Amino acid sequence: MFKLVALDVDGTLLNDKYQITERTVRVVRGVVETGARIILCTGRSPISLNAIQHKLGIKEPCIVHNGSAILSSDGEVIRAVDYSMQELLLMINFCRKENIHFNACTVNEIYVESEGYEEQYRKYFLKPNRINDLLSLNEPIVKFSIYAKESDIERFLKQDWNTSEMLSIVRAGKTFVDIMMKGVSKGNALLHLAESLNYKSKDIVAIGDQHNDIEMLRCAGLGIAMGNAPEEVARVADWKTDTNNEDGVAKALVRLFELK
Repeated sequence: MFKLVALDVDGTLLNDKYQITERTVRVVRGVVETGARIILCTGRSPISLNAIQHKLGIKEPCIVHNGSAILSSDGEVIRAVDYSMQELLLMINFCRKENIHFNACTVNEIYVESEGYEEQYRKYFLKPNRINDLLSLNEPIVKFSIYAKESDIERFLKQDWNTSEMLSIVRAGKTFVDIMMKGVSKGNALLHLAESLNYKSKDIVAIGDQHNDIEMLRCAGLGIAMGNAPEEVARVADWKTDTNNEDGVAKALVRLFELK
């Protein structure tokens, strides 16, 4: 029986309306009753998880910003991997020139230069801090994100950023790209957290749907891809469940934990 269940949030735990179905809530609570621990592993900021954890009835550590930070069940920072805004000079100048929206995250705060995206952030329970020049920000950054239409994301990814020594770029969705320190991933953070809790890889099941979930699916004893996952994500998983709009997480957990 698996002891640690690592769940991605958007496109996995939540449906396309950013909701958790009552069936999923019931099943997750059933898993908790078996003694397994539910760990949310997301690209989101910690504040975005409060309502989700409350609805699921869980109080556990969480992995945020795609593995750049791990927080305790009380919200204390266990681990954070950060870098300086100056590492992003070329990317920020490109985004400014091409009118592409971007933000920079510390563990608990998010900063933007441009206005007009308030509704998008509201979906994630976020209220960004607006400043005129992100490059003037002196706080350590754990994640830099690009939010744009799909064609602009493709154009951004085709640029030669020469980040191999310092930063890694990962696609977090059709319209999202995240930039973290080299070596940062949900998978590495999950293994770090599991070791601190005295669990091994074989004790972990992970469920996700996007490219930023690949390392998490690989490192778990069992990796499950959502039915809505791109083919390159599904290929690294051990098996596939239904989509996030078809209670794919609930169906997978019922099968694994033999729940009714």
